Amino acid sequence: MPFGFLRVVPGFGSLRAPGRLWQIGLFAISIISGVTIWRLLEQFNSKVAALLCMGVGVAVVSCLRASPSQSAATVLIPPVCPWMHETLPADAVLLHAPWVLEGKVEDGIFVWPDAEKMFCAIYHRRKIVNGSLAYMPPEQQALQQCLVHFPSEQAMDCVHRVGITHILIDRKDIPGDLSRQLNDPGELLRLGLVELYRDGTHILYSVSKEM
Repeated sequence: MPFGFLRVVPGFGSLRAPGRLWQIGLFAISIISGVTIWRLLEQFNSKVAALLCMGVGVAVVSCLRASPSQSAATVLIPPVCPWMHETLPADAVLLHAPWVLEGKVEDGIFVWPDAEKMFCAIYHRRKIVNGSLAYMPPEQQALQQCLVHFPSEQAMDCVHRVGITHILIDRKDIPGDLSRQLNDPGELLRLGLVELYRDGTHILYSVSKEM
């Protein structure tokens, strides 16, 4: 069945990623497992039933042990995030650049590409155009392909078309030539970017309205 069809079927609208269909199967397996254990307990005495329950509990706990991954506890929220909450208008729309799709491993912990952006958004409470931990919808894939070349003219056209009002630059992830370009006042004027905030890790620009 085409995944796009599920997006218009009532009750399936929240299944943005095809992989989330496993949640329905997991729910069914949980019911079947509960009924199975209940039937088994009826066939054994209380001591055997207790041991069986303990064994099932140990198996469940061992399955729940996850490999280290990035979480809110492992993400250091940069100062710019609460600053944006206090400063930016409520209707601001942000692009976190660069838009990275592939994850990486830092200090033995797998870091999701957009996890920091999403955790930062919890603090500043503004809309962001990039923030997907798993499946990216086709329309967002097209947007990413356009914005990945920021600050090219094509990317700036997308910025204005989408309605992005602010661009937050992660300085540790941008190449040197882009860093020099974003530090050139003449280039910033040409792009219609106005610097609002700068620290050791991030630069925040507001986007001037398209002329």
